[in-house]
Amino acid sequence: MSIAGRHRVRVATFNVLSSHLSSPDYYTACSSAALRQENRLRTCLKHKLQAEVDQNAIICLQEVSTLWAGKLHVFFEERDYCFFPAHYGRPFNGYMGVAMAWPRGLYQAEEVQISRIADTHSSWPSRQRGTAAGRVSTRLAWPSWVSSLRPLLPPVLLNLIAGFFGGGGGGRNARQRTQQDMAPRDPVEEARRRHNMAIVTRLMRVPEGADGGRNMSANATSGSEEAPPSMSTPPPSSTEQSFVVATYHMPCVFWAPQVMAIHTALLVQHVAASAAGRPFVLAGDFNFLPGSACYNLAVTGTMDPADPAYPHGAAIGSSRQGATGVEGDSASESGQQWSPETGLTLRSAYAEDNGHEPEFTNFAKVKDDPEFIGTLDYIFLGGREWRVDGTLPLPALGQVRSGGPFPTLNEPSDHLLIAADLSLPSSKKPAE
Repeated sequence: MSIAGRHRVRVATFNVLSSHLSSPDYYTACSSAALRQENRLRTCLKHKLQAEVDQNAIICLQEVSTLWAGKLHVFFEERDYCFFPAHYGRPFNGYMGVAMAWPRGLYQAEEVQISRIADTHSSWPSRQRGTAAGRVSTRLAWPSWVSSLRPLLPPVLLNLIAGFFGGGGGGRNARQRTQQDMAPRDPVEEARRRHNMAIVTRLMRVPEGADGGRNMSANATSGSEEAPPSMSTPPPSSTEQSFVVATYHMPCVFWAPQVMAIHTALLVQHVAASAAGRPFVLAGDFNFLPGSACYNLAVTGTMDPADPAYPHGAAIGSSRQGATGVEGDSASESGQQWSPETGLTLRSAYAEDNGHEPEFTNFAKVKDDPEFIGTLDYIFLGGREWRVDGTLPLPALGQVRSGGPFPTLNEPSDHLLIAADLSLPSSKKPAE
């Protein structure tokens, strides 16, 4: 759809809440009917996602389990959408991962990348065995695997583990340990071992009357065996406008902000390098709040070294991507130490459209923990070409608070779906 020399691009993102993580024993404040898997899936498909399909949105999803992936594939196939999942989780969460879907009739996928973000960095330090004293110290530290399972373990078991590994003592509830207590001893190693994957897709608008795009496959050749261009190839000089959409689910390690800072930087660098000068959208569940160090890193490209989240001592060497975010540039080749500062400024669609981020995108209460209400989901924009024409209105907290924390019968996840109407110039000016 074109609007006054621009073409519309709608992007939605939704953490659907894994089919394996909605147990009544976990979401104790929610009704059993709201947590029933078939009810959640039906509301997700028929109401949340169908409304976005009706608007030809590019849809980014997080916490997609293998159980739901097949059902989502059928849903999107029936609506002439491409659906592309990437799973990386474990049995307890249904091997959950991220996914992306887009309408075939509007967009041609020129390339799709699936990348484990930790693998986009090539110079992680080698693991060192250290001295015997060091090994004992590591053993007695609060280990990273406990941090990973913290949200899933009952308080009694957490207290026992905390007592064994030291620093807990005195029967203190392990769920109330400070971030410093909970942080892994080595944030670099914790960041490296995370398997979270990003989907990065380069899309081209299908010309009107091009038979719905079905004969426009990027990998199809007509009388030629020439391979399609790499995503890192600079934009062609034609008047067509391609763009990149990426989705990610940030590791939920709020007690280890340095880990999240490393992943934020690597993610932004990777997506920008993949876009290679094209405008891009980065949408997903980022697990950080507006105004936090990681949020500021995303929108400013800089990070205060005095912030506790700054990964001091993260001597992980130079990245595959240097200061410009382009793989193999001079900064990388010179062996320059990696820094979380990306130098890339992203814009938030909701903040730009409304003057501020949403009041909340997540409303949850887990077991005996206090309610969590905050904004964790964002649609970030890279490139000045993007114009924000509108965003999906979200309910005010006062409208939903009396109904209790999510999921509810109307909200099938503990997250809200968010969406933005964006636009790009209909064509690039040919080079003179």
